Amino acid sequence: MRLLSPLRLILAAIALLAFGMSATAQVTGLFVYHTAGQTFLKWKSVGPSAAHYTVYRSRKPLRTTLALSRAEQVFTIRPGQSRDRRLSAILSAPVYFRFPGPAGTLSANDECFVMTVAQSGTWYYAVTATDRKGELRQVRPGRNATASGVRERADSPRPVFQNRITRDGKAVDIFVHWVSNVDATQYPAMANVPCLPFHFALRKNGKAPQHPLLVRMHGRGDHFLTHLAGSGNPQEYILSLDDHLPGHAGSTFWFGYNLGIDIFGRMGTPPQGAVATDFTRRRVLWTLRWALRELPLDSTRVYLSGNSMGGSGAFFTSLAEPRLVAAAMATIPRLRFDVRDSAETPRGKWARNAFDALWGRPERQPVMFDGTRVYEALDASRQLRLLTTDALPHIRLFGGSRDSVVGWQQLASVLRTADSASSGVAAFWDERDHDSNGNYLWSPQQDAAALYRYRANRSWPAFSAVSDNSLPDDSARRGAMNVSVDWFEPVIDTREFWSVGLRRSVIELRDSLYVPTGSLTATITPRRLQRFVVRQGGWYICDVKTGGSVMYSTRVQASPSGIISVPDVPVPDQPARLELRPAPR
Repeated sequence: MRLLSPLRLILAAIALLAFGMSATAQVTGLFVYHTAGQTFLKWKSVGPSAAHYTVYRSRKPLRTTLALSRAEQVFTIRPGQSRDRRLSAILSAPVYFRFPGPAGTLSANDECFVMTVAQSGTWYYAVTATDRKGELRQVRPGRNATASGVRERADSPRPVFQNRITRDGKAVDIFVHWVSNVDATQYPAMANVPCLPFHFALRKNGKAPQHPLLVRMHGRGDHFLTHLAGSGNPQEYILSLDDHLPGHAGSTFWFGYNLGIDIFGRMGTPPQGAVATDFTRRRVLWTLRWALRELPLDSTRVYLSGNSMGGSGAFFTSLAEPRLVAAAMATIPRLRFDVRDSAETPRGKWARNAFDALWGRPERQPVMFDGTRVYEALDASRQLRLLTTDALPHIRLFGGSRDSVVGWQQLASVLRTADSASSGVAAFWDERDHDSNGNYLWSPQQDAAALYRYRANRSWPAFSAVSDNSLPDDSARRGAMNVSVDWFEPVIDTREFWSVGLRRSVIELRDSLYVPTGSLTATITPRRLQRFVVRQGGWYICDVKTGGSVMYSTRVQASPSGIISVPDVPVPDQPARLELRPAPR
């Protein structure tokens, strides 16, 4: 046997040591799978030595370090992305993501990335690891690089089913939706970074061919598994969404955030001049449209519900897509984010800091890409005044006159605007603080089942300026708006004739019933008209009939935007019908 010289032994040892050092940072097991507009990458973790991983892609094969240097650097990824941190924290147990197709469920030994495709074509991928000694830029097709090209197609992505769990004794399906910071076909940017996972839960009830959908939006500090209770409808599907950011910001108030903030870091003021984007609202609407497209749902029966921050989300989402939502219920919401109520206590200061961190201070007038000022987009009063469509959903709203978190003044100002805009918002407020679950005057009215009489393909009468508003106690502590008048079927909606039944409400309170007495009038505005044609500026005859006889008749002119509001309509103490028809020319 020929012995190696001492010099050769030293060189061999150095080579072995170098190989061993390189081996610890060499990515292996790269697996790439493309489906529905997204490319899913997973690879084996190199262990605790990795500081981060870098994903590269190129139109040409990646076989050498030179080719890698010419490739597009997609993103730098922190280790541990295979772990579902959100769900692990909620369930207090380690949970790992599940990818579609053959990739399957990931493990603690896997790393991952999801690429949303903006343009169709063929791409080659490679992944490298970086440790304290730097990035190992070796390319080995079949190990840390794809040996063949990945054919990708720009398409609308699909959320990925993760698992079915039992919650409150009922089955719940959990999905994850990876969003991107790049606008793609039928898929707008929904984050300021690529590959950000979001959850939602789906609870299915009944076996009807089509189901109503109740969309639940949680409050700040809660999560998508805390709001799975439904309205009691045995056929409803419940879609519970999540508003969560991984850093100290925590959530976006169901709107979005400034492009300049670090969503993984600490809260701070966004850089002046940076723009905000309604990332979360886009995601909510995209998820809702996905559900309507892929699930056996009745698209005319979509209802939103939320408390606190979730109430804000339900209200603003309804205004953003009024034709998509049949009705909504918002409990103790903030509806103006620029207002700093003088009555606010220190409990509300954290919210002001959160708003400033997400969007910038109001005095700086932060804007969105289209030039809209953020705090104008988050001012329900302004949004109600800007709406010209008659296709408004019905909204029920509950507030607390002692609410020291969102404040009472901001809510009161929005209610005044809502009433003057003939929006048909029905509002209840009592002596509660920021509480949606206590036993208060109007607690019996907090029933989402009341929304189900409304449908997106049926017209309904919006009541405003009801003569006994602020009942039963005409004070700031407790009151109601537009709830003493009720309507009943049938609603007749033809090209030349519109009619609806009118009656006085029987209102259940905490300890009694309330039935309006005496004279009662209301402004009535037909909303979501289906066939009845309203000419801009045209004249119409309105009759109120009881027992077949006309008890009231008036002429009214449609607004320049084509909306009819009939003021001071008397509502008798017996059932009546309101009828509208074009006035003779």
